Amino acid sequence: MAKFRKQDNPFRPGTATRPGHLAGREKEQEMLAMALQFIKAKSSPMAPIRIVGPRGVGKSTLLVEAKRMAEEHQIHVVRATKLASLDPDGPLTRNILAGMENKKR
Repeated sequence: MAKFRKQDNPFRPGTATRPGHLAGREKEQEMLAMALQFIKAKSSPMAPIRIVGPRGVGKSTLLVEAKRMAEEHQIHVVRATKLASLDPDGPLTRNILAGMENKKR
């Protein structure tokens, strides 16, 4: 059995460039589009969306696409990294959201 080596991985984690087509991500794009519609309509509060997965599967690329989609709808985007233990209902999240609310005024 051949041993897998890190350099054999065709993915380059961290590049986060948007390809011409996000193959296999239709479900995620639909979910993001629906979330953006709710946000734009202000029809209901939404919990933060968490995108998780192993290294190299395209999380950052999906986030780049989500940012592009949000900006098309004039929705402010906040990016935070390395917050794996972030409590979506905790004080940091509340402060970020409060700051965004103040920015809109």
